[in-house]
Amino acid sequence: MVAAALENIYRTRFDLRRELEPHLLEATRGIFAGAVDEGAGDSPDMDGEFRRALVHSADVFAAFRVHRTQQDIAARMLDEEGRLKSFSRFARDVQPYLAHQNRAWLRTEYDTAVQRAHQAARWKQFEAERDVLPNLRWEPSTSPTPGADHRVFWNTVRPIDDPFWSAHRPGDRWNCKCSLEATDDGPTAPPADAGEADRPAPGLDNNPGRDGTLINDRHPYFPRSCAACPLAKNRLAALWAGLKAGARKDCMECPWVDRAINRAELMQLNVQADKPAFRKAQGETRNKLGETGKVVIDDKRYYSGHLYFGEKEMRSIVAHCFNALELEAARQLPAMLPKLKNGRYEPINMGRKNYRKKIRQGVRNFVVYELKIGGDAFVLKCEAINHAGIMKEHPYSLMMKRE
Repeated sequence: MVAAALENIYRTRFDLRRELEPHLLEATRGIFAGAVDEGAGDSPDMDGEFRRALVHSADVFAAFRVHRTQQDIAARMLDEEGRLKSFSRFARDVQPYLAHQNRAWLRTEYDTAVQRAHQAARWKQFEAERDVLPNLRWEPSTSPTPGADHRVFWNTVRPIDDPFWSAHRPGDRWNCKCSLEATDDGPTAPPADAGEADRPAPGLDNNPGRDGTLINDRHPYFPRSCAACPLAKNRLAALWAGLKAGARKDCMECPWVDRAINRAELMQLNVQADKPAFRKAQGETRNKLGETGKVVIDDKRYYSGHLYFGEKEMRSIVAHCFNALELEAARQLPAMLPKLKNGRYEPINMGRKNYRKKIRQGVRNFVVYELKIGGDAFVLKCEAINHAGIMKEHPYSLMMKRE
C-alpha cells in the first residue's frame, strides 16, 4: 500500500493539492473505522445512525490526515538544490517521516480514537440509566505511568447534564486512559484551578457521546476556514457556504469533503488490474466509432489540421487510463473529438527510453489538448505522425489534468 502511494505521489497521478491519495485514504479510513468498532463494540445503547455519524467523522478526519501526509511526503521529492530525486532515493528518504507519522503517531491517534469511541458508547448508556444513576465519577487513569494531566479531575462526581462535562472529560487529551463511571453518589465540587495541561487538546474538545464526532475540525489537520479548504474545488463557493452558515466551518457536513472521499474511491480502481472493466471500456469505446471503426476529421481547429482515431488509438487510450474516472472519460471521448481546439505543440522527450521507437513509428512530436468531460478537466495527448508528407494527429493517452 505504501509503495503504491509513494509511486502515485512521485508520478503526480492525482492532484496533490485538491485530491486524496486513494491507497493512503483507504488504509487510513480502515484504521479509524476499526477504532470505532473496537471502542464502541456492540453497544445496545448506540443506534445505527449514531454509529454511522461516528464512522463518518472518522472518515473526514482520515481525509484531512491523508491530505497533510501527502503534502509532507511530496515536500521530500526534491534534493537540497531543488532537483527531483530519483524514485529510489525519494522512497528511502521518506522512511523516517513515515516511521513517525504512520507508525508512532498513528498509534497514538488510533488509541485515542478507540478511547473516545468507547466513551461515546458509554455516554449513551449513562443517558439510558440516568434515572437510576444520575451522576458520573471521573475514574483515575489505568496507565502504569500516568502523567500529571487530568489528576486534578480524578474522583470528581458531577451530574450527567452538568456543564463540567462539556469542558472536561476523559479522552480529551491524547493517549488519555481515564474513564467515567455512573454512580448515585452525591456530587463533589468541581476543581477550581485546572491548568493548561488539563485543557482539552484541539480536536478533542467536544463530547463524542453528544455530537457523534470522534475527532472534530479544530484539529490542526483541518483548514482554518471554508475558504482555506484544500478539498473545496470552488473556493468562492466554499467561502459563500461558510458565510451563509454563520462563518463557521463544519467539515463533518461538508459536501466538498464527501466529494473528495468519493473521488478517491473511484481513483482506487486501477483499470490495468481490473480486466473486466478494461475489456468493457474497450468494447463500449469501439461501438462509438460507428460502422467504419474509425473517426477521421480534417479541420483547421486541430494543430496539424488532421485527426485520426481508430481501434488502435482506442486501445492506447484505454490502456493508459489509470483510474475509473479516466476510464469513464475514455468511453465518452469519441463524441468529444470534433470539439477539440487550441492544441499545443510538445516535443518528444529524448530522455525517455522509448523515444527511438517513436521516431521509427513516424512520430514527429506530440499535440496536447485540454478538454472537459463530465465536469472534470482532462489532458488528451496525440501523436503527430507523418503520413506521406501529411501530419495527422493520433490520440494516444487521456489523463486527468494535474494542477
